[in-house]
Amino acid sequence: MSRFRASLGASLTAVAVVAVAAVPSVLLPARADAAPVVQRVGPADLGPAGPWLRLQDDPGNAGRPPGVQEVSPFADPVRFNGSLHLAVAGAPEAQQAQAAHYFDSAVPLTTIAASPLSYDLYVKGATSTPGAIPYGANLQLPTVCLGLFTTLSFQPQLATDTQGRTGAVADAWRHFDAGGSALWRTSRAVGPFAAQSDHPLSDYVSTCATAGDGAIGVIANVGRLGDATASLDTYVDNLTVNGTVYDFAVLYTATGGITFGAFGGGGGNGGGDGSGSGYGRGHGPGYGSGYGGHANGGGL
Repeated sequence: MSRFRASLGASLTAVAVVAVAAVPSVLLPARADAAPVVQRVGPADLGPAGPWLRLQDDPGNAGRPPGVQEVSPFADPVRFNGSLHLAVAGAPEAQQAQAAHYFDSAVPLTTIAASPLSYDLYVKGATSTPGAIPYGANLQLPTVCLGLFTTLSFQPQLATDTQGRTGAVADAWRHFDAGGSALWRTSRAVGPFAAQSDHPLSDYVSTCATAGDGAIGVIANVGRLGDATASLDTYVDNLTVNGTVYDFAVLYTATGGITFGAFGGGGGNGGGDGSGSGYGRGHGPGYGSGYGGHANGGGL
């Protein structure tokens, strides 16, 4: 498989640029009116060979204790065939958990915003510190903006649905639409945006528009908690970005009851089993994603 070495310019000196394998055509920009393509991500697709990388698979994350990062049989609310399990637990040094997938080149934020940007999130209450639950796992876009690298992080704890619920809730699936006016936090100061400040995605779209700007990948992340003794146990699935739905699934039958609360709508209950196969293989680069000192920790 052909490889290339990407150069993001002198402003990205903090980012290690490595060889990248060619990415399937489903990652090419999709028409805004096109239905997203479903791409299965199985247990073998999460690890050092990619195409999805765990925290410790990126050498830039050396020294950061990883939490749980696995494709689990815990049933998601759409296909009931498993989900991505990300969890951190109390430890002498705070843990971080993530699954990262990198594109073959930067995708303009105008393209990202033109198609659905969303994910489903579940927080297990019995194994999570109550104060950490609203933060859940966040969706991240490692991004080049005005030639500078930053990580944009969707803030579920700042999102409120029509039932008045803010943030993730315990023991219920919630669907988060992260586009448009949804608030995202920038890890670094770029353009008019101060480091660790929150702005609608639309603001980044209009600002990060110079040649070479755009998202270089997508990450599901549970950041290091402010209290190293705290824990946060989450499941993520149906991560939708750039015209692709990433369906984390196991080869065997998934198990678990479903309690589903829709972001922006009413909740409901359901259940079921499912199975999936035919996982693809690939490779991704080692761009780092850092952390902040809070549950929705951002990146470098």
